[in-house]
Amino acid sequence: MECEGEVQYITVQIQGHSLYISAYVLPIAAELVLGSQWLETLDTHLVNYKEGFLTFYINGELITLHGETSNLPSLAQFHQLTRLQARNSIAELCHSNSNT
Repeated sequence: MECEGEVQYITVQIQGHSLYISAYVLPIAAELVLGSQWLETLDTHLVNYKEGFLTFYINGELITLHGETSNLPSLAQFHQLTRLQARNSIAELCHSNSNT
């Protein structure tokens, strides 16, 4: 996957905590993906996949982030579909009417 650019030292608000991160701009339909490069900045951290949380220290503060409780995918938003279509990332868009 080709990186479209990098944004350094942005503030991200996650579950009431301010995190300062650098991010790569990728041609995917996601608001933000925190991957292995970000996890490396945390040094020691605790992850519990069954309970769905991540605990780590930043500047002496213990932070715990909790995963989403729903395993169901969320509906795509219009701007996400527009971006995918503009980048030829999808072959076609389909619309279904739930009333039928």
